[in-house]
Amino acid sequence: LLVDLGDGNGYKARKLTYTVNSDREETELTTASDGSFKFSSQDSVVFEGMPVGAKFMLKELTASGYKPYKVTVGGREQDFSSGLYYGTYSSSPSFITVTNMQQPVTTTLEVTKYVQQGTTKSLYTNGSLFTFKAQGLGETVYNTSGDKTVDVSTMSKSVDTTDADGKVVFANDGNFLKFTQAGTYAFRISENHFNPDLTTDNYYDSDFVRLDSNQILALVTVVDDPANPGALTVNDPVYYQYNGTSPIGASSFTDDKKVTAPEFVNVTEKGKVTVTKSDNRPEVTDRNKLKDVSFMLYKVDNPEPAAGEDLELINARDRIEVFTDENGIAEFSDLDIYKTTGEGATLKIDGKPQYQMYALCEFDTLDQHTRSRVVQIFSLPIEDKDGIPQYEIKFDYVNGVIKAPETAGPGSTLFMIVGLIVVLFACASLMAYVLYFRKKGYAFAFRGKRNKK
Repeated sequence: LLVDLGDGNGYKARKLTYTVNSDREETELTTASDGSFKFSSQDSVVFEGMPVGAKFMLKELTASGYKPYKVTVGGREQDFSSGLYYGTYSSSPSFITVTNMQQPVTTTLEVTKYVQQGTTKSLYTNGSLFTFKAQGLGETVYNTSGDKTVDVSTMSKSVDTTDADGKVVFANDGNFLKFTQAGTYAFRISENHFNPDLTTDNYYDSDFVRLDSNQILALVTVVDDPANPGALTVNDPVYYQYNGTSPIGASSFTDDKKVTAPEFVNVTEKGKVTVTKSDNRPEVTDRNKLKDVSFMLYKVDNPEPAAGEDLELINARDRIEVFTDENGIAEFSDLDIYKTTGEGATLKIDGKPQYQMYALCEFDTLDQHTRSRVVQIFSLPIEDKDGIPQYEIKFDYVNGVIKAPETAGPGSTLFMIVGLIVVLFACASLMAYVLYFRKKGYAFAFRGKRNKK
């Protein structure tokens, strides 16, 4: 409390005596050297003996957990948001009521983002490919006692970046995650969006990254601050795993669903190629499914090999050899969708990851059987006849004829017809014909050497 006595010295701290009236006792005190004094909520302070006509300035210095709001003088309310009030002593008592508003408390919600390729799980750091949304819930029962959360359904925020630790951070923004009253608040965090155009710092694209359908529920509890009666404090959020489909209620917030490190994991698809080798001619019915036939799968660096080139000329590498089993089946699994390694391989063009192409051939067969000399070149996924991307494709080698996947679009007929032509004429002329795949596929004569058994 600073007083201006009109002596030209302006507002100054004066040594003033005041009485604090409370439910406990009445105490007479003296202002400090800077004019400050203290009292608690619901108490009243009385200053007496001041000269009539003297001006005073009332300034609120501290109110832990609160902020200045308004003053009421003679029944009239006035703004007090600046924490300053100016008045004049009069012969009649001046009754001033100071009202404070609870200082809002805020919190932060955090989840961690991972991307898993095959069995390798890694943090997704400093990226903006995925978007996450934290949505406040309405009144929701959150325990077996039937207690309900405070309605915060108007609170919502989206975040599309992760930090260097792979964290997705939902911080206070405006009224989001700002609380002005004690209670329990519930939020649902989901992976809301995937942006396939932002592929400048990774190998992820929308056609082979699966969004995490699981969600995270978060309970935020705001309580009265025991150290500052009337003020608020917020506890650390408590997180729960949620399947994203079940009704949210008390059973959603049980201990068995509690998670200390909430996370979202996106799984990138891997490709698989299955080859079936059989011979169904009448004279070999007992050997319909051929075992121990060798098939080779190569990664191909040249995106568009010319027809008739052999495996050396198309920079084939990373050879995988698989022999057919007793059912005549050879499987190549865990295949990369995009180029990731390889000498001379262009991993990206204009910031876009490039699809890995593969060359598949029958490398060695059984005695008294003819090895197919056609090499299939393809990338994954391949759209089926209904336009659905397929990451697992099958080739049937029957009597030297290759039955390849049926694809969508106008190239489907071309694929089947031209593929048959290649099979019929490859051995005689070593000619090759382009086959149609969704992401460009080719077939050409394989001029590798057969290994005799």
